[in-house]
Amino acid sequence: MWKITCVALLALSYGTFVLAGSAESHDSKEDSNVPEVASPSEVKSSGRVINGKDTTIEKHPYAVRIYSTRMGGICGGSVITDKHVLTAAHCFDDGETAKDLTVRVGSTSQSHGGHVFSIKKMVTHPKYDKSVFDYDVAVLTINGSFTGLKNVAVVALQDEVVDVGVLCDGVGWGYINRKKKKTPDTLQYLQLRMLDEDDCADDSVVCAQSPKGSDLCQGDSGGPFVCNKKLTGVTSSGDPKCVGTYKANFAKVRHPPIRAFIRKHAGI
Repeated sequence: MWKITCVALLALSYGTFVLAGSAESHDSKEDSNVPEVASPSEVKSSGRVINGKDTTIEKHPYAVRIYSTRMGGICGGSVITDKHVLTAAHCFDDGETAKDLTVRVGSTSQSHGGHVFSIKKMVTHPKYDKSVFDYDVAVLTINGSFTGLKNVAVVALQDEVVDVGVLCDGVGWGYINRKKKKTPDTLQYLQLRMLDEDDCADDSVVCAQSPKGSDLCQGDSGGPFVCNKKLTGVTSSGDPKCVGTYKANFAKVRHPPIRAFIRKHAGI
């Protein structure tokens, strides 16, 4: 089982952001302090959507990339309010705190554009168990607000059981070729088919199957799993080879203890 080590859903360049308070807007020029592609030695665990397709932030305006000042791009996340991002708790297993983190929103590119925010507060679920990835969720509170920003929108939280067989969306900026360690600059998209919740590893997760040869993988951690236009899960763990042989697991957003945690720390 892979631990999708906090790497903005897919690519994860190695860069540092030290921003004070409000959002910093960027034009199409690449940020000088964020390399477009990180080398394998620069990123401890790079994410990828294997055999995904190019997509745009306009189609997935809730998609977020999370950066660490120590490790560069580390995970994905989802905009859930005008001030909050939902992601995976295991993204911060290496000891990151709020002051170490920034997020980029509103950009199809993983290296430039959109808006970058520093983080005011980071909290992980109190029941999070990193040995088995139970309750693998965290809430980030930004300094500033997402309100009124172009290509940034809140994704609604799932409140119903999703039927078996429904196609759900996973997105990110990770590796598009696992062996060659090739990363795209453009947001990638993959559909996975929902499985019966009774067949999932735990009550706190939902699970899905990707087409053979395609998958979410290490580094896609924390990213959105969207079914019927609602955030159903937070990318957590799955097939170690990232080829869809085993089911992918996502923290279940509507699971009562997880939903209560989100309500407490994001107010929704």
